Amino acid sequence: MWIYPLFMEAKEKYRMLHYSGNTDCAIPTSGTKKWIANQNFTTTKAERAWYTDGAFTGHITEYGNFWFATVNGTGHMAPYRDWE
Repeated sequence: MWIYPLFMEAKEKYRMLHYSGNTDCAIPTSGTKKWIANQNFTTTKAERAWYTDGAFTGHITEYGNFWFATVNGTGHMAPYRDWE
């Protein structure tokens, strides 16, 4: 957790994406959102829906060079999704 402020200061060099599956019971999105709120990052773009090929994919919020996204219908294995 100590490294995030360093990356935030180096905003010209780095962009970060932290994502969370919105159905994850092991690492819940609500806990991640609480952690982000405790970091006091400045919101630069409010939470909004994002879409892939016209389908609702989740929500994304921007805090400068740090972005937080939820991935709809996934757990902590968000890169894997059974689309059928």
